[in-house]
Amino acid sequence: MNSGGAKESSQSNCGDSLTVDCSGISAIMSKLDLITKDLELKTFDIKKEIKEIKDDFKQVTTKLEANLEKYRSENASLKKKTSQLEKDIINLN
Repeated sequence: MNSGGAKESSQSNCGDSLTVDCSGISAIMSKLDLITKDLELKTFDIKKEIKEIKDDFKQVTTKLEANLEKYRSENASLKKKTSQLEKDIINLN
């Protein structure tokens, strides 16, 4: 009777003919593990790509800010020159 009880306990853990048996559960778990590992790798790759994009964006932003400052400086210089030319033209008349 003990061996029958152990068998029943084993069967209740694994399921019956209407449910998935233990080998099916094991196969599903293996597939889930593979999917999880694949997702972890893809997540790592995506995070790496995001970091690269952020770094590229930061470099472009830095260059744009430097160019903007350069153009502001040139604009100020041109305004001074224009003002001086206007004064010179007025003095010529």
